[in-house]
Amino acid sequence: MKIQEIKELVENKTKLKLTTNSRKQHFVYTRAVLFTLCKKYTTATLYEIGNMAGRDHASVIHGIKLYNEVLTRYDDQYKELYNEIEFKIRIKLKLALKHKDLNYYKHKFSKILVEHRQALLENRTLYNYINKDLQEKVNV
Repeated sequence: MKIQEIKELVENKTKLKLTTNSRKQHFVYTRAVLFTLCKKYTTATLYEIGNMAGRDHASVIHGIKLYNEVLTRYDDQYKELYNEIEFKIRIKLKLALKHKDLNYYKHKFSKILVEHRQALLENRTLYNYINKDLQEKVNV
């Protein structure tokens, strides 16, 4: 995978233009995610990765360090962004899922599971109500 493709994935997901000179937090953190993904999934040098985002190699090193030491521990929003884009990259590269543990995916998709369980419960309640009503009509 090329660094430009990863950059496009990140920019499309966040709706940010990462080549701007802004030092605002959301730009810096998003670039840190970009740098980490590029380093992990490409063979590009730090200079090439930085050049693609309008930065130098030291900024790339700082971004990777920032992601690994700060964002993974304290900011779930950027950790989730990283996981979503990494998932898309792994699909493009046809790599196996990262986590074999089912609990990881249960946590990641817990909201959807809760909604599914609620829908099942409502359907079961409705089914029981209709069944009870039919039995009463048959017995009358």
